[in-house]
Amino acid sequence: ELVRLATGVDLVEQQLRAGLGLPLDLEPRRSRHAGIRFLLPSSAGILAQVAGIEAAALVPGVERVVLTAAPGSVVSVARNAYDRLGYVVAVGDRTEGVERSLAEALSLLKIVIDPRRGDR
Repeated sequence: ELVRLATGVDLVEQQLRAGLGLPLDLEPRRSRHAGIRFLLPSSAGILAQVAGIEAAALVPGVERVVLTAAPGSVVSVARNAYDRLGYVVAVGDRTEGVERSLAEALSLLKIVIDPRRGDR
């Protein structure tokens, strides 16, 4: 997805074309930068909420803010990709702008974890 956002080249489409024996089109249509940052729990417990999603999504350059864990989910300190709570994707004309957008969006997100585990 980051390649598509940065260059306009849809790698999934190109993989399908390759599998079907069709000509590939890997020529970039644009030259931008894209980045991703993952939402990681800082402690174990029950995910109570992630506040600020709407505000983070409005940051200039932010393409999307996605929460992949539902409130009420048991979460652990991140050790692998499955422990992520979501992600923020940003695009821009310069790397620095993408980094600023990601940092600002993350600063607006507040992950609230109830340290109690098990049934409620």
